[in-house]
Amino acid sequence: MKYIEWNLDIDEGANLYDPIGDMKISGDEGDVAEEYTYLDAFFEAFVEGIERMKLEDVVRVDPLIESNDIVFCCKGSLLKIQYGTQQATILNKFQFIEEVQKSVIDLVKMLDEFAEKSNQPKRSLIKLRAFSQRLV
Repeated sequence: MKYIEWNLDIDEGANLYDPIGDMKISGDEGDVAEEYTYLDAFFEAFVEGIERMKLEDVVRVDPLIESNDIVFCCKGSLLKIQYGTQQATILNKFQFIEEVQKSVIDLVKMLDEFAEKSNQPKRSLIKLRAFSQRLV
């Protein structure tokens, strides 16, 4: 089972500083989906949640420019993610974390390629770049 699906909206040309797209977490039970959202903000919230879950069982992350907090509840390999009224239950937290890392790598690569093609400087994306290079 694949837990994370996302796509960067490139129909009107990707925006390096506001990467808009769709995000869906398909849990073993339930889904969390957000359309036309800031993908970098969502992934930064996921990274913060993953980091804080090492010390906390319940983590609330404010993705700053989104309307709802993302709540992570972790018990062993079970992970519940709540966003607004939506909730996804994930039975394999470790697979989810690996998928977040792969998605972060892919997003950063896409944004870097767009920056090169449009002769713009690459975004720093410090938190995402650091997470993409970490062993999970």
